[in-house]
Formats: sequence, structure tokens, C-alpha cells
Amino acid sequence: MIIKKCNGLRVFLVPACVSVWASCVAGANAWQQEYIAIDTKK
Repeated sequence: MIIKKCNGLRVFLVPACVSVWASCVAGANAWQQEYIAIDTKK
């Protein structure tokens, strides 16, 4: 019962962690591109 509950929690946590990580990476890439665009305008 406890193992089943842990597995269910893991199934929920893994996609949540992946989506958070993906949004952080996407945000970092967007910030980097914006910074480069501002830098080239100067």
C-alpha cells in the first residue's frame, strides 16, 4: 500500500519537475536572446 502510494506520487512528481525544468530552460534561453538583441543595438 505504501509502495503503491509512493509510486503514484513519483508518477505525479516527475512530469511536474520536468515541466518546471523545461520552463526554466526556456526562460533562460529567452532572456539570453533578449540580452543579445539589446547588446547588438548599442
